[in-house]
Amino acid sequence: VLYAQEDIWTACVDLLADLRYARGFPDRPPGPHAAPRTDLIGPLLDALTDTQRASRWLTIGLARLADARTHARRVLGLDPELLALGACPSVVEPYPAVWDQSGIMPIAMWDDGLCRRYNVAASKPAASPRWRPVDVWARSHLVVDVAAGTRSPDGDITCPTCRRRWAGEAGRRELAGLMMAA
Repeated sequence: VLYAQEDIWTACVDLLADLRYARGFPDRPPGPHAAPRTDLIGPLLDALTDTQRASRWLTIGLARLADARTHARRVLGLDPELLALGACPSVVEPYPAVWDQSGIMPIAMWDDGLCRRYNVAASKPAASPRWRPVDVWARSHLVVDVAAGTRSPDGDITCPTCRRRWAGEAGRRELAGLMMAA
């Protein structure tokens, strides 16, 4: 539980520092151990330009925070154990795959329509201190709570990346058709 708390704390502090820097504020708020002001994340995100919203640092910061939240919920037993299924068949809009050296402008886009998630855990050790950071993307996989059953909304098949849901038995039939066509 303490590791999960530390992951959330670190992700919040780093994301807030990056957001404050992007808005022209000093690097860190006063006080070396000041609690992260999570209430500032929303307003600072709203104040970003479109270019800043597509930046590498924001993608990484939000992915780290989402991973930390997911890990904490699993540790605390708030989320059920999910069964991973096949790759997500959703067709998604193009999104940044590689950024320029500043990390602000995308120089390559994923435009094949495949649903991918930014793999924070694999990107960090792949980066070398002497070289540019390495971004690792992984195909997003569908998940389902098998114990919930098909009649409960908790039993819907979902994609954690694009948030698409396939509800009940009709959703499972639609999904089977999509996966057979792929």
